[in-house]
Amino acid sequence: MKEKLGVVIFYALCIFGIILELVGLLNIDVMFLIVGAAFFISALLIKSEFKLYVTFWKKVE
Repeated sequence: MKEKLGVVIFYALCIFGIILELVGLLNIDVMFLIVGAAFFISALLIKSEFKLYVTFWKKVE
């Protein structure tokens, strides 16, 4: 997998997982919570499998 494509997929899965988690919390729907957590966990697995260098914030020097 190309690194840029992997990073895009990682961020897309993270954002989609967070959105599903929020919808699940607002609607008190366990299925959305489980699916959102699964998307977030799969994003982290993709990150570790393909050894992607992904930062969530910039380092302040």
